[in-house]
Amino acid sequence: MSNERPVTLADLKPYQPFGIPVLKLLGMLTLLSCFITIAYEVLF
Repeated sequence: MSNERPVTLADLKPYQPFGIPVLKLLGMLTLLSCFITIAYEVLF
């Protein structure tokens, strides 16, 4: 395959449809859900 181009840094950027980094948003939601679960287990 001679038409393959090397992967550039722009290809590795997170998908941002509305200027919001989706991967960061998903990471924050995951951390938040884990924190809520731990707090629930400790308090109740």
